[in-house]
Amino acid sequence: MRATIALFLVALTITSCSSRQRDPGEDGGKDDPGQVTCEWGWLCDGECVWLGQDNRHCGRCGNACDENEFCDDGSCMPDCAPGQKMCGQTWMECANLSSDPLNCGECWNKCGSFETCVDGTCVAQCEWGTLCDGECVWLGQDERHCGRCGNACAENEFCDDGSCMTDCAPGLVMCGQTSMECRDLSSDPLNCGDCWMPCGEGESCVDGSCT
Repeated sequence: MRATIALFLVALTITSCSSRQRDPGEDGGKDDPGQVTCEWGWLCDGECVWLGQDNRHCGRCGNACDENEFCDDGSCMPDCAPGQKMCGQTWMECANLSSDPLNCGECWNKCGSFETCVDGTCVAQCEWGTLCDGECVWLGQDERHCGRCGNACAENEFCDDGSCMTDCAPGLVMCGQTSMECRDLSSDPLNCGDCWMPCGEGESCVDGSCT
């Protein structure tokens, strides 16, 4: 009988000691031998958190940042500017998800080596010219994209150095290399019958033929 009572008292003492756990305070309960500890971070409200970057527990348990703030290295800092979003791995960074090739469409979505970020989507980047509507064009001479994407010249205009210019008069054809020029292919010895088809020395252009 005495042995039974003694075993009961020992069991009661062990149960009482093992059930003593301190609630997490400002130190998150870390380094408390009676407290369940985290393998990483600090224990706050029953979960393990990084006090350096957790908006609900910034710097210490229960210290929540405001809606327009984020937690950076344990301090509440002002949030990103309008149109940007907080992205970061080892530290916080504000990024424009519509144009940032390192955070395209969402944080940490990196575009490829020959891609750029347009409206939150990674698209092919031109080796020459400018990307407009999925193709590479010269903005200086493209009549559909003159000077900028989508700026189309009228039917009687051509694109010269990024500006829409009036087209050649009837009977003339636009010829040029570095600049646009209107030529009469029926009589121009430098453009006889076709642009950049010069006649030989001593020849003239008659009805588009060198004679």
